[in-house]
Formats: sequence, C-alpha cells, structure tokens
Amino acid sequence: MRNLIITTIFILISNFIFGQKFARATHYQLGTIDTLTQVVNWGEKVKMEPALVSINSRNLKIHTEKFQQYFFRSSKYELYDVKGYYYESYTAEGKECVIYIYVEEDGSNYLEIEHQNYIIKFSLIDLE
Repeated sequence: MRNLIITTIFILISNFIFGQKFARATHYQLGTIDTLTQVVNWGEKVKMEPALVSINSRNLKIHTEKFQQYFFRSSKYELYDVKGYYYESYTAEGKECVIYIYVEEDGSNYLEIEHQNYIIKFSLIDLE
C-alpha cells in the first residue's frame, strides 16, 4: 500500500512538473496530399485498439504496436480556425513533420501528424 501511495504521488508530481497530457487514440484516418493543389484526400476512418498518447513540452509518444515518437522543434503555436495548437516537429529518424492537436466544434479531439505528402489523423478520447 505504501508503494502505491508513493508511486501515485510521484506520477502526480511528474505530471505537474512536466505538464504531461494523456489521451487514447481510438480511430485513425490516412490522408494523401496532392502536391499540386495541396488538397487532402482522406481515406476511411479505421477503428484501432486504443493506444496511449502522451505529450509533454518536448515530445509526443504514441504507444501502438509500432511505437512512434516525435520531437518538437518549436514551442507550440495557437491555431486560429479551430481551438488547438501545433508544433514544428521531426521523427526519431529525423524526418520533418507538423503535429496538430485540436478540438472540433462538436467537441471531438484530434491529433494530426502531417508529413511531406500524407497526414495521419487520430481520434482522441480522455484528453487530459
């Protein structure tokens, strides 16, 4: 019992100090970007095993079968057309990307990872 209390206190302090947020990704959608028009053509929304998503001031981690980690190159910037923000980022392999986290008018939360010619969009629940 004592270890459980100490662990809980440590997690709460860590979250407070590092500002870590958590969510679960439940669906994903792949979009391809037309290089001439910059229009995104979205594929079907696919249900997935819920995956833990954690974000702090330095990086984003998605705990799927293939662990994904993205590092922030910049501070977060506010979005103007929806409630949310984005980061200029790069993958563990050093490839450039932009990460968007936003809320639609209906209250749905999304995470988008925009690469050079495609976007992966995750539906999020329990965003803290």
